[in-house]
Amino acid sequence: MIKFIVNGKLRLNCYGEDDDAIYVGDIALLPHLQEEIFGDDFWMRDYLKCQISVRYLISTKPIKDVETMIADYFMQLEGEMELEYSSKYSEYTGYLWTDKTFVIGGHNLLNEIYDSCDKDNYIYLELIKE
Repeated sequence: MIKFIVNGKLRLNCYGEDDDAIYVGDIALLPHLQEEIFGDDFWMRDYLKCQISVRYLISTKPIKDVETMIADYFMQLEGEMELEYSSKYSEYTGYLWTDKTFVIGGHNLLNEIYDSCDKDNYIYLELIKE
């Protein structure tokens, strides 16, 4: 079982070629999650799907612990996680971009987190992979 927890202030910042990477405190969320959940094989796209359980809360105030999260309204999702965070380069156009996907059970968590980054919010995110 792998348990991944991040807790802190949401913000956008640069990570490599990605100019708007999601950070939780000082942690770049998607690259760190990708490495923690999939280990050294994270670069292999076929491995980036797995069954996962997640609990999270996005709040305007810091979230101290799980008990605080449970007392407040939190979201719980289960299902297949699709995760991708990879830089791409076109030799034809010279264009650089970053592909990002973070979907759990059909719920696009990436969009929800992005929408909260510019609103001075905090997040508690707990993922469990059996």
